[in-house]
Amino acid sequence: MKKRLIAVLPLILAVALVFAFLPVNMVSAEELPNMEGQIVILHTNDVHSRVDANMGYARVATLREYYESCGAEVLIMDAGDALHGLPFANVTEGESIVKIMNLVGYDYFAPGNHDYNYGYARLAELANELSATTLCANVVDEEGATVFAANSIIELNGMKIGIFGLTSPETKTKSHPNNTAGLTFEAFTKVCQEQVAALEAEECDLIIALGHAGIDSESEPNTSYTAIANCDGIDLFIDGHSHSTFTNGEMVNDTLLVSTGEYLSNIGVVIIDGEGNMTASLVGDKTAVAPDADVSALILQIGEEVNEMMSAVIGETPYLLDGTRAPGVRTQETNLGNLVVDSMRYAAKSDIAFTNGGGIRATIKAGEITMLDVNTVLPFGNTVVSKTITLDIVRQVIELGIKSTPNAAGGFPQVSGMSYAYDAYRPAGSKLISLTIGDDLVWTIDGGYKEGFTGEYTLSCATNDFLAAGGDGYDMLGALPELGLAGAMDEELVKYIQALTAGDIDVTWDNYKAAEGRIKQAKMLTYYVLDGNAYVVYDNGQTVCYGSIKGEQGEQGEQGEQGEQGETGRTGGCGPVAGGTTGTGTGIGIGILALASVIGVALIVRRRQVA
Repeated sequence: MKKRLIAVLPLILAVALVFAFLPVNMVSAEELPNMEGQIVILHTNDVHSRVDANMGYARVATLREYYESCGAEVLIMDAGDALHGLPFANVTEGESIVKIMNLVGYDYFAPGNHDYNYGYARLAELANELSATTLCANVVDEEGATVFAANSIIELNGMKIGIFGLTSPETKTKSHPNNTAGLTFEAFTKVCQEQVAALEAEECDLIIALGHAGIDSESEPNTSYTAIANCDGIDLFIDGHSHSTFTNGEMVNDTLLVSTGEYLSNIGVVIIDGEGNMTASLVGDKTAVAPDADVSALILQIGEEVNEMMSAVIGETPYLLDGTRAPGVRTQETNLGNLVVDSMRYAAKSDIAFTNGGGIRATIKAGEITMLDVNTVLPFGNTVVSKTITLDIVRQVIELGIKSTPNAAGGFPQVSGMSYAYDAYRPAGSKLISLTIGDDLVWTIDGGYKEGFTGEYTLSCATNDFLAAGGDGYDMLGALPELGLAGAMDEELVKYIQALTAGDIDVTWDNYKAAEGRIKQAKMLTYYVLDGNAYVVYDNGQTVCYGSIKGEQGEQGEQGEQGEQGETGRTGGCGPVAGGTTGTGTGIGIGILALASVIGVALIVRRRQVA
């Protein structure tokens, strides 16, 4: 049943939020606003085990206590990606997070893709230990039965509330595929319609979707936006996955969509009055809310136990090792990316190696390196896998990894034993300019394979088991013959760092002072037309023919002023691209529309500079 959504905060809510910024024990019973008859939903998403970052779990507990003291009925819900992330969670395979969520008092939980990172069997164990009801209506087993409860109905203040859970089908590729073997993630639209119909049949007054869905376009057609657009009857959608922040929620059709961002940067608050009107807000000022003492003590206790396990020093680096997200491991070569992938090639004794930049999650500062540092960088517990690969597949791998450039992407390939150059502004699937294996330039975009090499030339290649099984879209790797397994990525990195620090291998820390030039974004220096063909000259020395130009002759551009950029000529030609030393600009009539069709849009914005 659709409820009217109020657009401004009522007076009682404004007062309530002011008092919510105070520890409960600082507010007398007389000062508390009367919220009897109201329902408060506190919600979180994408915490990724940042238990005491930003607002922290302890302040979620404080807000629950506060609103209950005001007389409101309170529910706490999480929209996924809570159980995995940092060593705090990973060393206990999520058990530490379950203990904290139980003490905070969570009522409902919808698993996210990273909650499957320990495998479905382990997630099922954690769900049994979790006091909250785990909800997921769109994940079914081989018999077609949901693996967790599809929905739940609760009655508060005379209002019947139906809640159903959703988990992104991207989980099949955004967690290791083996983690979800035997499970099917059904499309949102069908499941949402079924769940709304079922809850309406139960005469629910309010229907809530608790979903790890997100709003990113790459997640279509299974986003919260699409689910809402194709399903009438959802009153409130509590979202996660895309780490989006809606300060006061967003109205999508007749549905209130809410999400808090990430890492407990905010605690979401939805207040429902006796008439079913809803208001959404975020509480994000940690200085205004006192942390709950019991939850803080538990976090401290678990943290000390984990730190004792993880504080062992395993090496020392004189250089900061860059694991920054972007610009960084998801957009370009970094020294930490090189270190990680070199350790994989060293462990597998392979010809080449690559890993996805999105699997490298933190920077290591100069100085001592601990187990905690390594596990923070590589939190997913992946294993090093060696496979036989052909040069054609290597090219496919690189093209897939760089398809989103110049934008950041988790699949961006960090490499060892090879190097490549690419043009970020060419169309996806044709960005690779050259490929080098060891010291041999084996392929270029203009000349194809060099003498002695073909597309069927084989190599041994180390990667991580997530990618080897087709994760991050690397489907071409799944069928390749497997040569063997090494250890876990973090374990192999520890061994490599120890050998590096001890001087037991041929490389030194100076090899990781900075990026080495394994990955180069080729920049266009100039372009020209000869005999009806367009040529581009890159800064790596390559001159690439992009095909014939069939556009009509463009018009002469206007005269350029002394030393200044000339104006663009009419369609079909380029105006003077620079003023010469004599103050004259030369128009280049090359049929720019046809040229753009073969070279790409980059030529329109990166025009040749002439003296």
